[in-house]
Amino acid sequence: MVNFKAPALRHRPDDIGPLADFFLRRFCVKNNLRHLGFSTRAAGVLAKYPWPGNVRELENLVEGLAATLPMDRNTIISEDVWGYSGKIQKSLAAAGSIDNQSLHKQTYKEAQAAFEKIYWTDLLKAFEGNVAKAARHAQLHPVTLHRKLKKLRLGNYAA
Repeated sequence: MVNFKAPALRHRPDDIGPLADFFLRRFCVKNNLRHLGFSTRAAGVLAKYPWPGNVRELENLVEGLAATLPMDRNTIISEDVWGYSGKIQKSLAAAGSIDNQSLHKQTYKEAQAAFEKIYWTDLLKAFEGNVAKAARHAQLHPVTLHRKLKKLRLGNYAA
């Protein structure tokens, strides 16, 4: 038996993109799906995350993103990553990486969506998932908040 110790993925940021592409291709072939890819911004989000679960966490995330991507799209975008993984949202927001460094590369709507997902996820956690209380706190009508959650694909809370 040979023991091999590889450095953690967070110490190999240049490997994240190629690994994500590999896992995505493998998942597509295994499940007879059309070819999928990552947008530049989505790849950037993946590269900024520290990957505490290492390569296995990246593989699981990529497979989950591929499995939940709408059938009319072939590209995983940054909003998909933000919406799928609250863990990534929370980690990058806490690190000040909500894309502060690359906000100028985003459209206003992309930056707004990234912020809103983090804001609403955090607010709903604070109110233990109670949409009515979160809406009241944010001074919104609960129906308006439900629509916003649906639009942002925060499915755990959207009616």
